[in-house]
Amino acid sequence: MCSCRGESDNQTKSPESLVQKLGSDRDDIVTGAEIELRKLGKNSVPCLIKGLTSDNKVIRQKSAYLLGDAGDVSAVEPLILALKDSEANVRGEAASALGWLHNQKSIDPLLETLKDKDEYVRSRSAFSLGKIGNKKALEPLIKTLQDKSQIVRKETVIALGLLGDVKSVPALIRILDDKDPEVRTKAASSLGQLGDKKALEPLMKKVAMKHETREVRIEAICALGLLKDKKAIPVLLVSLKDADGTIRAWSSDSIARIGDKKLLPELEKAIKIEKTPEVKVRLQASIVLLKKSGK
Repeated sequence: MCSCRGESDNQTKSPESLVQKLGSDRDDIVTGAEIELRKLGKNSVPCLIKGLTSDNKVIRQKSAYLLGDAGDVSAVEPLILALKDSEANVRGEAASALGWLHNQKSIDPLLETLKDKDEYVRSRSAFSLGKIGNKKALEPLIKTLQDKSQIVRKETVIALGLLGDVKSVPALIRILDDKDPEVRTKAASSLGQLGDKKALEPLMKKVAMKHETREVRIEAICALGLLKDKKAIPVLLVSLKDADGTIRAWSSDSIARIGDKKLLPELEKAIKIEKTPEVKVRLQASIVLLKKSGK
C-alpha cells in the first residue's frame, strides 16, 4: 500500500485504486482517475511514484505524466530512474515531467537521454532541457539540431528559444533553411524570442520568399516585430500588401511594434482598402498601438 491517503473513505477513490485505474482499457475510467489524482495534488505523489514501477507500462507512463503536473520535487529521483525504463513512452513522459519540475539534478540524466534511440524520448529531453534553463545544455542542444528526426529538431529549436542564450543564434539561422517547414517555423519564432539583430537579414529574406510556407513567413514577420529594427520596415511594407490576410494583419502588428510614427499614413492607407473585417480590426489595433508609441 502507498503511504498516501485520499480524503474520501470510498476505496474506489483511494490514491492506490486511482493509480491502478490509469491502466484501464476504458478511456472514461482513465480520464476520471486522472482528474481525481489531480484533485489530490501532492497527496497523490507517493502512489504515483510507486506507479512508476508497476508491471503495467500504461500505469508507468501515466504516473510519470501526472508527476510532472503534481510539481513535487520528491518525484525527481524516481523520474530520473524512469528514464531507463524499457518502454520509450515511459522514458519520454519521465523526461517531459522532469522539465516541468525544473530541478537542476535532472540536467545530466536528460543530456544522456538526448542520445536515446527513440525520437520521442530525445524530443522530450530536448524540450525539458530548454525549460530547466541550465546553460550546460547549450552545446549539446546545438549539436542535436543535426538530428535526423524532424520532431527532435523541432523540439530542440523550441528548447534553444527557451534557453535564451544568443550563442545559439548562428545555428538557428542555419536551420531556418531546414527541409521541414515546422522546424523552419519554430526557428523563426525562437530567433524572435532571442532578440539578436544578427537574425534580422535572414528573417527578412524569409518574409520576402513568396514560395516559403505561410506559417514560416508569419513567424518571421512576428520575429521582426520583436527585434524592433527599422531596417525591417521596407520588407514589412511589402508584406502589408500580401494576398494573404493573416500575413497582412501580422505585418501591421510588427510595423506598430517597431514604433516609427512616420508609418501611420501607411497603416491608415492599408485600412482604407482592406476588405477583410478581421484584418481591418487588426489594422485598427496596430494604428492605436503606433499612435501610443513614443517614437
